[in-house]
Amino acid sequence: MRFWPVFISLAMAFPLNVDFWVIPNLRIRGISGSNLFCIAAVLATMELFYWYWFWGWVGREIANLKKIRGTVELGKEIAKDLKNDPYVKNRYLRRFINHIVEQYEWATNPKNWLVRMLKGCGHGGMAVLGVEPFVAGGRTLGVIFCRTFSWKAGLITLSIANVGHIFVVVWGWDKLFSLFGW
Repeated sequence: MRFWPVFISLAMAFPLNVDFWVIPNLRIRGISGSNLFCIAAVLATMELFYWYWFWGWVGREIANLKKIRGTVELGKEIAKDLKNDPYVKNRYLRRFINHIVEQYEWATNPKNWLVRMLKGCGHGGMAVLGVEPFVAGGRTLGVIFCRTFSWKAGLITLSIANVGHIFVVVWGWDKLFSLFGW
């Protein structure tokens, strides 16, 4: 089964998510404090290293799929034809392009504050992404950035900061559970 990493990734992203699933479920089962922190920190660090490997695997798979090149060429031909049709160009093509640009501009725009911070701050940027508890996907963005540039030292910084993140998340869940008397 060639695409098994996709299934593992889906499981890790949803039912095995450390922040939103593993920590609260272990807390419900009576594991708390330093025991919960140690378990969650180990799992979250393993998760980061898996994601680093996974994004490399995705890159290798894309490079290996020769069919993609043919599909891209076909897409270019169709786009060229559509650009020559004024109705399609005005009605659909601009809407489609604008939608795509809006969806992914934050990650590709060199003027984006997060991309500038990562490039400019280096290890400090990775530390901020690793420890912050509020931006969903911040650590994933850091892993993708580290993998894209084969920056293993940045991954280590991100992993160490992720332990701080786990401390904040465990503390937050403990506070939330104590509000309800659990």
